[in-house]
Amino acid sequence: MRVFDQVNSIYRGVFSIKFKHESYSAVNTNVISDAIRVIPDLQTQELFASRKMLYRFHSDLLTCFIQCNIIPVPGDEPKSKPLINFTAEDIRVPFLVKASTGFLKKTNIVAAGAREIYQLNNKNNASINMVITAEADGVNAADLKPIEQVEPGEPCLAVIDIHTDIADDEYRMFDNKFLLVDNMPEYKIIFKKAM
Repeated sequence: MRVFDQVNSIYRGVFSIKFKHESYSAVNTNVISDAIRVIPDLQTQELFASRKMLYRFHSDLLTCFIQCNIIPVPGDEPKSKPLINFTAEDIRVPFLVKASTGFLKKTNIVAAGAREIYQLNNKNNASINMVITAEADGVNAADLKPIEQVEPGEPCLAVIDIHTDIADDEYRMFDNKFLLVDNMPEYKIIFKKAM
């Protein structure tokens, strides 16, 4: 007789970020993930290890996952509760964006030098169509911040800050009981093609 364990946990998407750029495609060999690297900073690596989280950046999509318990709800779809609870405090989840020379040549961005860096986030943004830049049309000078304010920890083009405590329901990852929302938010970052 074989005994099977019941699966009580799964990895479920917490959020994703879709990268848009006219010079790159999501379906052919010219994908944006070959031109930029999106990596968690040291703080995020530690958070992921302690909260049983993973990420994947493929083609034009960064997706973050968390291990969850499956919570049965009578008469409804089961809910997903992270194994390690999130609390009411706002947790910042930074990712560093490192770009190739080819990407920089194809992209309409300001050469910021060593004093400024692009900061993109889901908290202080255009709040239109899930775009997480200061203005809805994409990354531009309005997203530049002093490097001392952003504190990337290492050289990079941009820092993407994802926050867990968001006032806008559309941008939220967790409900008021810290369960994952039914529809994982898919944020967008638009890079404009160089003229």
